[in-house]
Amino acid sequence: METRERLLEVTLRLMAEKGYEDFGLREVAELAGTKTSSIYHFYGGKAELCRAAVEHFGAMIHEDEKALGDREEPPIDTVRRVFDWIWSTSTTEGWRRDLGLALEPAPKTIPTPERPDGPFDPPPFVRMLREPVLAAIDAGQLRVPEGYTADEVASFVVVSTIGVVRMTARRPDEISVDRALGLLFDSLMRALTVDQPTPSTPAT
Repeated sequence: METRERLLEVTLRLMAEKGYEDFGLREVAELAGTKTSSIYHFYGGKAELCRAAVEHFGAMIHEDEKALGDREEPPIDTVRRVFDWIWSTSTTEGWRRDLGLALEPAPKTIPTPERPDGPFDPPPFVRMLREPVLAAIDAGQLRVPEGYTADEVASFVVVSTIGVVRMTARRPDEISVDRALGLLFDSLMRALTVDQPTPSTPAT
């Protein structure tokens, strides 16, 4: 792995674990196995390094989102595939989990030239899960419990998923992220899936 990519991965991980304000370039360099001068060779400083990390991995997330959406299938199957994607990438490719942890529901402030005091836009995790849940509700495949709205159900699915990823990433000794996500998905499907009518037996 090249120095630049190591720096981006380490930066993203530290943003997820500590937030933008609570780590420095010396720590980044040490964990990446290089010197602080290497960071300044590629980037102007911490803000530029963090923006580069978010942009680099955010672009990959957008590619994944497009691939997930490029299928003609029932919305409930898309929900399952998004959960599978979160599940598999949270355990095998930690940068996706780190990006979600760093930027969901909102990042600590990352200065940008255009918005020196504003937060960075988050990656499309919310949209990737929220839209197929709403579509499955519209298609009659997921139900809305009495007294709630479709938006509230979709938001609950998103918030609970993010919460499970956050909790298990920081306390993996208690339950692994794949087991926790599996339990969450099974529980949500049991609670929200609309029972399909049993086909009637044709008269003979």
